[in-house]
Parts: sequence; C-alpha cells; structure tokens
Amino acid sequence: MSMIVTGRAVSIDLWLDTAAANSDLMLIVYVLVLRHDLTVLPLTLGISAATGAPANGIPQAYPGALPAGVLAAGMLVPVGWWLTGRFRPIAAAHAAESAGAKG
Repeated sequence: MSMIVTGRAVSIDLWLDTAAANSDLMLIVYVLVLRHDLTVLPLTLGISAATGAPANGIPQAYPGALPAGVLAAGMLVPVGWWLTGRFRPIAAAHAAESAGAKG
C-alpha cells in the first residue's frame, strides 16, 4: 500500500520511520537542551520550520510558492534568533529574583 506524494509513491513504512526518527530527534533536543534552557525554544522552532518551508514550495502549487518558501526560511531563523535574545534577559532576571527569594 502506498500514498502518492508529489508524484512519487511513498510507502507507509517509510512515512512511519521518518515520523519515528523526527520524534526521537525532538526528544533528544528536549532532554539535552530545552529542559535546561527554554529561552532557545524560539530559535529551535525557527530552525525546525525553516527546514520545511522550502520543501512546501517545491511542488509549485502556484507560481510564487518556491520563492515564498525560501523567503520564509530566510526570515524564520533570524526572527527566532531575535526572540531568543529578547527572552534571555527576562529569564536571567527571573532566575535572579527566584534565587533572591530562596536565600
């Protein structure tokens, strides 16, 4: 049994394997990074979305799909970087406030 995706036959097994690999990767990222520092979440989401944005434009559903996907990918990472930089001082102030309240 197969599905037709962008003109190619893709088996359910391949789709499930890809989903399992992605979930494993996200679990590893959570355990190693996000659990300790949530301020990098916007950058992580920006990178994750940027890797898929051009792929959504490849089938060329409309003439501007591919350029829009590339433009979106180029904007997502800098916006994620900027948001991460904005959240760091807030998180540091909160951590200092929490440490002062405990001690």
